[in-house]
Amino acid sequence: MYRSNIVRMLSLDILEIISTKNQSNL
Repeated sequence: MYRSNIVRMLSLDILEIISTKNQSNL
């Protein structure tokens, strides 16, 4: 359970990074 929580947080971080990257590309 704890592990899936970490994975969720990590994926959210990655999504955030990707979105910021896309914004800077624009």
